[in-house]
Amino acid sequence: MKFGVGWRFLCQCVRQLVRQSVRKGNGAAQHSIGGRLLVFGFGLNLLLMFIVGIYIFVKLVDFRDASVMLYQHPFVVSNTVKDIDIEILLMHRQLQSMVWAETPAEVDKDVAELKQRENIVLQHFELVSDRYLGNKDDVHAALQAFLDWRDIYNDAVRLLREGKNREAAAAVAIKGDEQLKRLEQQSRQLTEFADDEATHLYGHSLSGQKHATLVVSVLLGLAIFVALGTSLLVLRLEHRRVREIREHLHLIDQNIHIATLLADRTIADITHSLCRYLGVRREEVLGQPCGALFGEDECVLVPDEAWNVAASGMVWEADLELPISAFGGSWASVAIHPVANRAGVTTGFKVILTDITHEKEVERLSQVDPLTSLYNRRHFHQLFDQQIRLARRNRQLLEFVIFDIDYFKEYNDSLGHPAGDLLLQRIAGTLREILRRPDDYIFRLGGDEFGVLLSLASDAGRAGEYAEVIRRQIESMDIEHLASKAGAHVTASVGGVVYVGESIPGAEVIFADADAALYEAKSKRNCAVVRNYAD
Repeated sequence: MKFGVGWRFLCQCVRQLVRQSVRKGNGAAQHSIGGRLLVFGFGLNLLLMFIVGIYIFVKLVDFRDASVMLYQHPFVVSNTVKDIDIEILLMHRQLQSMVWAETPAEVDKDVAELKQRENIVLQHFELVSDRYLGNKDDVHAALQAFLDWRDIYNDAVRLLREGKNREAAAAVAIKGDEQLKRLEQQSRQLTEFADDEATHLYGHSLSGQKHATLVVSVLLGLAIFVALGTSLLVLRLEHRRVREIREHLHLIDQNIHIATLLADRTIADITHSLCRYLGVRREEVLGQPCGALFGEDECVLVPDEAWNVAASGMVWEADLELPISAFGGSWASVAIHPVANRAGVTTGFKVILTDITHEKEVERLSQVDPLTSLYNRRHFHQLFDQQIRLARRNRQLLEFVIFDIDYFKEYNDSLGHPAGDLLLQRIAGTLREILRRPDDYIFRLGGDEFGVLLSLASDAGRAGEYAEVIRRQIESMDIEHLASKAGAHVTASVGGVVYVGESIPGAEVIFADADAALYEAKSKRNCAVVRNYAD
């Protein structure tokens, strides 16, 4: 039962090792083979040590049983038979002296002592019969010899009580001695068998000891061999792992932009890849404040909020535009990871930069009209809903202006498309000059149609002025347009709408209202029509 429990425990250990090896494997063929060999070697070593332990336990039980058998059977039988011989010899001598007793009292005393010794001998025979490993008939024969001898001393006692001392002495001397020799012969047979059995058990124990020593030595040698092989395999795998870790660290150093900062934001380490990306020398920035990464005395580029978030144990991430003077307007995705000790206290930071300039450029191109560099219609739809939600939440004014160039088709037809493209670019430049706030968005919606989206504070009275400002600014450009029926220069028809706070409708309604205002303005030409719903 103990063996079964131990075997199940060993199997569970090996299965657990295999599961861990599979979970931790990285999929590489060499690692998988090495991991399986390592698990196999470790499991085999456990199995061998388990077998050695079980074998030693079994052999110890055998040796104990052999010792118990040796003590409880041959030794007990041999010693008890010797005690029987001694008791019978003492009885015989007492019987010899009893035949010369002078008084009945002396006879009675000797008879009582003989009865005591007789009982002791019978008890010894019961013990011998119980422990004797040979043929029980030998014990019965010896017991019968004693009983026959007892009949002789009983006859002698009877003759003594009748006063026939000489006849009693003759019976003891002749029949008693004869029967005593027969009893000694039977006892010797029992003793010799017990001694032979003891010798056999002792020889069996010695043979088992030698066999056990040989088996244990072989198993231990095999276990040591397997342990050495497993150790060599571990060293080999560890050496390979260290080499691969160094290769990975080298790849990280050469290809990933990472800087390690202390708690006071001084640079403790930096990869060569980040040095090349930032155009700095590693020796020059180590030990310097983190602003040295961006050519600053202080790290102004990364806000204090970022360090506070990272110090609290969270990761701060953001897309930052690096200084144009140093990096030509590159964009980087910056992630600041906290580095904590075992107590959970932040002791430093890992700053990871990922160059996303290309992604930002692709994003910009997907949002910008290539001719005018203004936002395109696609980005207009993305941004429109967002600005509506912000204005509603902040209870701000929202103004949307849409305008066309008057008689733009005729301008193209008379001067050619290159002239028309140049006109659109000049108008885009004028719009950028007059709309410079962060929340001013300018779009080319298609052809000669432009849109302007403005988020204002709360002055609803001045909200509609932007449409007129745009119209006057375009007219003041004094670009000649001889094919226009609205005048000798380029003009624009402007339509706009103004809403405020929670009353701002959806994008489709706003666009429709602005388009209706533009349609009204186009019927008059070179004018601005604004519908103010914020009053």
